[in-house]
Amino acid sequence: MSEPPEEYWQRRARELLDQVPGYRGYRLKEERRDADRRVREAVASAYAAELARVEQIGRSLANARRLGEIGDVERVSQAIRHYIDRVRTASPGYGGLFGERDVDGVALDQLRLFDEGLMIGADELEPAIKRLETAAAAGQSLRRPAGEAESIIESQLGRLSARQEVIETGHASNRESVLSALKPAAAVAPPALFAAGAGDAVTILGDDFTIDARIVVNGQPQSFRLVRIKRDPEEWLYVSQEPDEPMARVSPAEPAERGAEILGTSLQPASAGTGDGELIGVGGSSGLRPVRYALLSDPNQAEKFGLILDWDGERQAFVGQRVEPLDVELFRRAETAG
Repeated sequence: MSEPPEEYWQRRARELLDQVPGYRGYRLKEERRDADRRVREAVASAYAAELARVEQIGRSLANARRLGEIGDVERVSQAIRHYIDRVRTASPGYGGLFGERDVDGVALDQLRLFDEGLMIGADELEPAIKRLETAAAAGQSLRRPAGEAESIIESQLGRLSARQEVIETGHASNRESVLSALKPAAAVAPPALFAAGAGDAVTILGDDFTIDARIVVNGQPQSFRLVRIKRDPEEWLYVSQEPDEPMARVSPAEPAERGAEILGTSLQPASAGTGDGELIGVGGSSGLRPVRYALLSDPNQAEKFGLILDWDGERQAFVGQRVEPLDVELFRRAETAG
């Protein structure tokens, strides 16, 4: 993704709000209550989907008798339920925005911004839930991803309260407080390389490469890309959708006939999932195909990385070294730059 995180979130928020059926904003007095209701219903539904994922983690832990870890997951569930309750029960009031007097146009503009902020809330929360799923599947500590999820929900509650103040008073809020409440978790925007394509250039620690193909995997619990930076010898760059995940320079390897093992390595499964994938090159796309994947690591060598892709029995494997995102720079080809 070449656009700055702030622009990404602005565009994403508008797209989500425009998907709310019948939403027309607050300019027409007779439609304000309905607009408020529609937004809150859409937000509650989005968070309910994230709640279902967290509750599934709790059930999996219970089935595996990992009872000591359920507390971290339950705190996240309670926080999401509390937020959903706050969203659904927020009183529209009888004064302020819904009263008979005229409402400041600045306040109406702020309501649109707050609605956009509420709509991207689930998007901001989703990466933390994904990390919670991944940690649970790998048998890792859940405290950190659970804490991240709780912090994000707490910030959303502040956003909701600031929005409610404008609704109840009908007056615009202080600009600084609005900007603070609306500030998105920009760190969860995917890295620019996640959207890189053929013809784009990459510099890794001073070495220059040109991308000529990519493998796209949109899956659960993770989505990622492999961009080919060299043909001979073949080398790819692995890029996760998660902005804080290390990238990896990898080369093709020999997978075992079955299971999550790469021959000749000590790599062990770290996480696995399913999704849809395709190979995209200068000549076009191979078309979407179902794919199963496994991410591998070495507990004794943190820089080691492995990946297995299983396309209905047609298996690929890659092994290599992790790369810090700060060491990688993308240069878009001229026709797509900017």
